[in-house]
Formats: sequence, structure tokens, C-alpha cells
Amino acid sequence: MWKAVFEGDCGRPYKYTITMEGRLVGNVVMFKGTVDLGAQDGGVYDWIGRAIDNEFVGFYTSAAYTGVFNMTRPK
Repeated sequence: MWKAVFEGDCGRPYKYTITMEGRLVGNVVMFKGTVDLGAQDGGVYDWIGRAIDNEFVGFYTSAAYTGVFNMTRPK
């Protein structure tokens, strides 16, 4: 299990701490999970992703939304 913290602003600040399942495949960690962000933030999301040393790429879907995100470590 891994813990991730997502912070940002989408017209208002947000911060989520999410526990996710991950497995190491070579030098990459493959993630998957389901999280309920609450009614204000779209409800339940399923997502998959991969992380390398300096980048996290993910794909998400919910009853109302789908999308892609790409994050890198702050410098």
C-alpha cells in the first residue's frame, strides 16, 4: 500500500490523502484504486496509474467524469 497527497486549486483549494495499491514492475510502480472524494468533488473515482522516480501518470473515471493527470515532483 502507498499513500499519496494531492493538492491544488480548482476554483477552491483542495487536498486529498489517498491510500492506494501498488506493485513494482521493474523500475515502475503500477497503481490502482478506488476513492470516494465526497459529493462536492464528484463522488467515487476509480483510477490506474504508474509512477517512476520523478513522474506520476494516471487515468480516472467516475459516474460523471473521466480524465488523465500527469504530475511531477516539485523542484
